[in-house]
Amino acid sequence: MELAEKEHNLKSGKTVWEFQASAEEVQRALEDVFREASKSLHIPGFRKGKVPRKILESKVGKEYFQEEAKKKIIENGFNRFLEKKIPHIGEDLEPGEFSENGFSFKIITFHVPEFAPEDYSHLSAEKVRVLVDESQVDQTIQSLRQRMAVIQDAGDRPAAADDVAIIDFEGSIQGRKFPGGSESGFRLKLGSKTLLPELESGIAGMKSGETRDITATFPGDYRAKNLAGKEASFKVTLKELKTEVLPDPDDDFAKDMHYENFADMKAKIRERFERMREEEADNRVAGSLLQTIADRVGISVP
Repeated sequence: MELAEKEHNLKSGKTVWEFQASAEEVQRALEDVFREASKSLHIPGFRKGKVPRKILESKVGKEYFQEEAKKKIIENGFNRFLEKKIPHIGEDLEPGEFSENGFSFKIITFHVPEFAPEDYSHLSAEKVRVLVDESQVDQTIQSLRQRMAVIQDAGDRPAAADDVAIIDFEGSIQGRKFPGGSESGFRLKLGSKTLLPELESGIAGMKSGETRDITATFPGDYRAKNLAGKEASFKVTLKELKTEVLPDPDDDFAKDMHYENFADMKAKIRERFERMREEEADNRVAGSLLQTIADRVGISVP
């Protein structure tokens, strides 16, 4: 694999290195990936390690093997680059388009730019502090309460928002089942937007043991293209209905969370947010000063 320095800019503090893998190296990487897959995948009718390449491609997809070969080539090239111990303070990767006739990619390294130092003691930047919103403290406490929630049987009542429903469902499109459309013992928190909106809203109001037929439409940009925009019918059975019981926001809860009392809990959480806001303000000041210096000496901040 050939390594060449394509660009070196002292002012920007950036160097571009290009790696070029030959067609032979690409083929070797592909053969390694196929050999590993042949040993690990179970294909009916073939012994492990004896699966022909074309069979593997038809079962897994050619793109998978190309992507894995690409990763191998990049990993090997990056290891070679590290062996050279080139001084730098960071790096980035630009993978090129994969081709079995050859493949190239770039590593961009960052180093401290060269510049003539001056006296910067007179520079200043305004420190803007962001006050802590009390709602952030309340949200944190609410999250802690949810984490400590106890799941209990909801009894014989209709399912409502925030309930945990244990359901079986079976989906079909025009009478035909589709992959991923059926599940048994699925745990759904109503309002979590885990399932299609019409499906979740159709489950609301059901009682344990009840079965409903619910129609829902997959969005046009759904990740499974074969389902995008299509209307599906779901047969849903609510097997169990449970509810989350949150601890009261009181001294006992605070002690369970290792605080002295509830007032101490709120104060400590607020202090944590205040420290975070202070650090953010300091970082903004440092960034502003660095940018001012960079603008004066004509360099880019890596």
